[in-house]
Amino acid sequence: MCNRNPNEIKVIAVTKTFPQNAIETIANLNVFDIGENFVQEILEKKKEIKNENINWHFIGHLQKNKIKYIAQFVHLIHSVDSFELAYEIDKKGLQHNRKIDILIEVNTTNEISKFGVNSNNVFQFAEKILTLQNINLKGLMTLGPNTDNEIQIRNSFLTLRNCRDKLINLDKNIIELSMGMSNDFEIAIQEGATMLRLGTAIFGKRNKKL
Repeated sequence: MCNRNPNEIKVIAVTKTFPQNAIETIANLNVFDIGENFVQEILEKKKEIKNENINWHFIGHLQKNKIKYIAQFVHLIHSVDSFELAYEIDKKGLQHNRKIDILIEVNTTNEISKFGVNSNNVFQFAEKILTLQNINLKGLMTLGPNTDNEIQIRNSFLTLRNCRDKLINLDKNIIELSMGMSNDFEIAIQEGATMLRLGTAIFGKRNKKL
């Protein structure tokens, strides 16, 4: 037991490859935070789903030339991993007269195959992000290692939490920890996650890409 208040933890229902009716079903259960990995897919589903309570989270790798398609409505971008990307989000925020909420993606496992800012560089990166006027830096995100080794998973999440704790001294609004997916969310909760990105744990086995 970790004695967490459930109200401190938000579930992001990851609907990548799942059909429109999956979103409608969980929305009827008052789950309104929806995570998508691909710009084309989030646009198609947003067009079909008219529920204005939906908060659309973009959780996949985001290319600069795709920001323009989601900048007007996206609730939170979880995967900002370069200043060039942040700068483009800032420009699109200005165009749409809104501040866009983002998380910095951190590579807490030092895997070459993963995107994300090195954990040793997060503080300096956050300082640069905070100079942008049309972005709200809300916290950090990471992908845990693809392993059954609980120690490695826990260390990844602990690294993210330690980074966040240092950033709170820079800006008290940097509080979110988006970490933990269907295979490791219990450990993420124990290590302080404020957002869980759950797909198969909610919807079952995922289909291949649409």
